[in-house]
Amino acid sequence: MKKWKVRSALVALIVLLAGCSSNAQYNSSASGNVGTAWGGDVHSTVHGVSAERAWRDPAEMIVISYSTNVPSGYDRVYSIRINELEYAIRDGNFKSLPITRVYDSSNNEPRYIVHARVGMNYQLYVRNYSRNTNYEIVATVDGLDVLNGKQGSLNNNGYIVNAGDSLAIKGFRKDKHTEAAFQFANVADSYAANSAQGDV
Repeated sequence: MKKWKVRSALVALIVLLAGCSSNAQYNSSASGNVGTAWGGDVHSTVHGVSAERAWRDPAEMIVISYSTNVPSGYDRVYSIRINELEYAIRDGNFKSLPITRVYDSSNNEPRYIVHARVGMNYQLYVRNYSRNTNYEIVATVDGLDVLNGKQGSLNNNGYIVNAGDSLAIKGFRKDKHTEAAFQFANVADSYAANSAQGDV
């Protein structure tokens, strides 16, 4: 396996059940009893790189919740652009899902919520508009790291999205060529509910 030396900035992308207890500031009134299951195999090839983080702390952190109960009457967007990075949640056909943006007066920041439908596959999409900065994306779903399935942590390794490139995280990583698709499911059937390290 060829290794490249990359200097990257750390970014945390967190997708979580809207009703999880450990992230109360992002909760909606109800989760709609939906979680993310370990779906079917999806082809996705990755290569190892040797990377060094330019900074210890994340350049940014974004949290996108999902629920079957999404409030109405708020702005809906199809992507979220923060500085040089753009984030979206896409369905299994690569179509961006609408994200409801709700202003949170407790911390003066917006909350983002995606409408979840049981049985639907989804993926996380990140676009890097920088001309010269590579970003390391440490992503979790329901508290589980998407690369190793263990409890999410900023100390974990992430995916590198190079300057001018994009990244689609289609599921939980199984090996260098396969991911288990993210699939909305009843919370009792979710991967996190059946893992000691999950957050549902």
